[in-house]
Amino acid sequence: YKQMLEIDGLLLRCIDNPSDVLIKIAIKQNGLALQYIINDVDDDICTLALSQNGLAIEYIDAPTRDMCETAIKQNPCAIDIIYKKNGSYNLDENMRSLFKFAVSLDGLTIKFLNIYDYELFCTAVTQNGFSLQYLYSLVDTKNLSEMAIKQNPMALQFVKEKTIDLCIYAVQQNGLAIQFVPFPMISDCSKIAVRQNGLALQFIKYQTPLLCKLALDQNKESARFISFETLYACMENMSSKIIKLQEHDKSEYIIKSIDCAKMEACLSFIKEENFNSKIISFHMLADIFNAYDFSNDEKKSMYDFSYSIDTSCLRCILTLELNRPAPLQPY
Repeated sequence: YKQMLEIDGLLLRCIDNPSDVLIKIAIKQNGLALQYIINDVDDDICTLALSQNGLAIEYIDAPTRDMCETAIKQNPCAIDIIYKKNGSYNLDENMRSLFKFAVSLDGLTIKFLNIYDYELFCTAVTQNGFSLQYLYSLVDTKNLSEMAIKQNPMALQFVKEKTIDLCIYAVQQNGLAIQFVPFPMISDCSKIAVRQNGLALQFIKYQTPLLCKLALDQNKESARFISFETLYACMENMSSKIIKLQEHDKSEYIIKSIDCAKMEACLSFIKEENFNSKIISFHMLADIFNAYDFSNDEKKSMYDFSYSIDTSCLRCILTLELNRPAPLQPY
């Protein structure tokens, strides 16, 4: 029996009249084995069980204060069982202090409380901002929301009445929180968000070149979230300047394709704005080549132009297999 219980304490249910030694072995392996002890159990065995699994308090008829604290310390969710065992949903001082102990360890346990208690709500959101999702709508949401966001900026998703101040406060701490900012407020928060975390660019639909540059300055990996529309707009803005220059260019380098001109204009824009041309080109050229039907000469022209800007910027896109468009590469 001993070896069996050391593997699975719940097998105590298969033993008639187990000895104290076997009971202790089973309890040490799994505190929930307490439910299979038929005879009266002393406090030491109960405490041992609760130290292994706080939820074992369900099988103790009249747990003491120390037992409750042991159970909550091992598993804060044990407060749910203790609360129900209390037989009343009115918090007496003893029950309230146990609840405060539980939410100080795990704020999400506030979900087990079904009455209003502002002090407990504050303790919960201070420990875990996500506990805001379980709080009553009639509480002082502004102060609680601020405390929740301070603990975890992503708790902004659970704020029912979002203000511009709360949104800015959230994205200042974690730019990714911009995904929870209401659309009318995004323009006020976007620059702050990408300065804090460039990857926040993925949640901004309407991007500007400046916004993209700020994101890239913070994290070059944000390049994969620059939209094709943004890149194409950059090409549109720069292509007219390139084409005008070509009218006075008597050298052999004369671009005959307007699409090719836009492509090179965009690469010029990248160079002038100090974008990471390697990352941008990777994202952009794959889309461009798939979207347009370029001739091999045009692809070669763009390759040479890009190579002149950054000798490594296209090696990861083109392998000189110019008979087909380069496929999109996963990041």
